[in-house]
Amino acid sequence: MTAWFRTLSVLNIEPLVDKVARNKLHNSGQSLSDYNCIICSRKVRKGNKLMVHCVNGSPYEIVKVNEPAENIHEAGDMGWWDIGPDCAKKLPEGYVGQGQEILN
Repeated sequence: MTAWFRTLSVLNIEPLVDKVARNKLHNSGQSLSDYNCIICSRKVRKGNKLMVHCVNGSPYEIVKVNEPAENIHEAGDMGWWDIGPDCAKKLPEGYVGQGQEILN
């Protein structure tokens, strides 16, 4: 019997997210704008190419960059979010995408 779901390599980043970013993510009147790091909420350079892929309807759950698209449930796909270079160093290898690799 084949399972109808696929296992994702999900990493919960909620413990890393600072209070300012968390408040912006939870208050409906505010959001992290383009070029803000999802973990620390600080501005990142406009040319920043570091991003994480949020899934399961949560900005706190990310998957590895090479996770096949068919493994990610469309309804829970939160898309790609900016992450600063310092915060990217806090994540395990494989969870931060750069530039063109995230478009493929």
